[in-house]
Amino acid sequence: MFARSARDDVYDNHFFFAEQKELRFSPCRLQVSYEERPEGMLVAIETDTFARFVKLECPIDHTMFSDNYFNLLPGERRTVLATNRKGAAFAPGDISVGALNAPKNRT
Repeated sequence: MFARSARDDVYDNHFFFAEQKELRFSPCRLQVSYEERPEGMLVAIETDTFARFVKLECPIDHTMFSDNYFNLLPGERRTVLATNRKGAAFAPGDISVGALNAPKNRT
């Protein structure tokens, strides 16, 4: 079950009527695009099937994301802003995007 508030300051909720360890999801394919901006890097993510716990990572210290560890519905697009609070430079290749049900060789 999925619940979404009309308010932008409230997170979406997904309810699964089973224990977390019993959940099985179809593999998802994440489509990721990057756009460099003065304030940071925009990372746009889409999926073909439900993506559980989409996660962004960057090995460069002090890199932060405006959102992380979220679920994504098929056809939904989420745009995340990546910034580095120390001003260190990073490139699209430094950011990896994955999900619990995405193949391990992902970008």
